[in-house]
Amino acid sequence: AEEQDLGAGLVIASPRAWALTAKAMARRERDEWADAEELIERALAETAARGDLETESWALGSKAQVYCERGDLEAGLALALRQLALVADFEGQLPDFIHQ
Repeated sequence: AEEQDLGAGLVIASPRAWALTAKAMARRERDEWADAEELIERALAETAARGDLETESWALGSKAQVYCERGDLEAGLALALRQLALVADFEGQLPDFIHQ
């Protein structure tokens, strides 16, 4: 197996995407928003390539937080709702307020 595949399927489909997301979270906490966004975009590309919906939802949530912390609440809310819809889709349920 290639190094990027090590650990895949144990809990998440892409350990690399999860590592990028975790690193982005740390950068976000340090108000390094540009670095956080770049890491999140790399994570999202990886999750798309691997079909890793769980890690994609974490990355979207982190990106939503970056937007909100920068003051772009509308974009942050839109991403948070996209994240919620993604989670609901792979969990098989969609909360009623999403339809409103």
